[in-house]
Amino acid sequence: MIARYDIIGDVHGHADILERLLEKLGYEKTKKGRDAFYRHPERTAVFVGDIIDRGKENFKAMAIVKAMVDNGSALIIMGNHEYNALCYHTRDSNGYFLRPHNQKNFIQHKEVLEEIQKKGRQQWNIYLEWFRKMPLFLELDGFRVVHACWNQRCVDFIKNNTIRDNNGRLTDRFLVRSSQKGTAEFQVIDILLKGEEIRLPADHPGIYDKDGHLRKKLRVKWWMTPEERAAAQTYEQAVRVKETASAKIKGIHIPGDILNDMRSPDKMENINNIPVFFGHYWFSGDPQPLTPTAACLDYSVARGGPLVCYRWDGEKQLIPANFRGLAAHKC
Repeated sequence: MIARYDIIGDVHGHADILERLLEKLGYEKTKKGRDAFYRHPERTAVFVGDIIDRGKENFKAMAIVKAMVDNGSALIIMGNHEYNALCYHTRDSNGYFLRPHNQKNFIQHKEVLEEIQKKGRQQWNIYLEWFRKMPLFLELDGFRVVHACWNQRCVDFIKNNTIRDNNGRLTDRFLVRSSQKGTAEFQVIDILLKGEEIRLPADHPGIYDKDGHLRKKLRVKWWMTPEERAAAQTYEQAVRVKETASAKIKGIHIPGDILNDMRSPDKMENINNIPVFFGHYWFSGDPQPLTPTAACLDYSVARGGPLVCYRWDGEKQLIPANFRGLAAHKC
């Protein structure tokens, strides 16, 4: 009998919508001792990460998901926001935080910081320990899950190196090195949790992202088939930007050295033989597969979009009708 899963996109502190989505999917609140958690009689939930930040119910969202994971009714992988939180609250041997406490990083994390003041540091430290034990990806029987980008070279690095202690926690060494630009650990985290990027030409003024930050690097549509990647010549063919910014890259050719790197063997691998689910990219509109085997489940719940789920029943090619979504204003 094939196990059946519900893969759920970025929650971003929207606990109320999460609860209503779980109930819509047939999950029921169950008591086990002192614990109360959602479970489905026939299915397992899988969360793609980014449970926290941007919303106002971060502690409640973490409590819901952690209870499900602890009681076997859900799985979870780490998102870039869980990773960023770990680094924001972890110091190196010299006493410096791994993620700088500058204005940009503070604003991104401020809703959680406000809740820490109300709920207490003790409970927050429990969640930080939980983050530290989260997998960076999942390979289940029939599909894969990663927060931002499936890259086999990065996956193999994680498999072939000791990045966790005997208790399953990311080691101090890995956390420190993953926060230092230029290390292999930094690149692995950057690609798996934040996505493959290519830089704009040197004379391009840059593009502002959804948070108003100027970007000189853009996120590649890594789910392209090898044929699409080989054929891509311009930025608009190769990268994902918000609609309002698309005119700023229209017709601009990708420099040759960037094209060569974009077509390196590890990036040209065919991902189309196994379904892969991810979040991170702030899609909008009606949820649908990006390719027959690739689906993003982040449809911008933090900006009023729906919280999206894909109900996987063993299929090798994704079915549009298997998407489910629940918007903030709907029951």
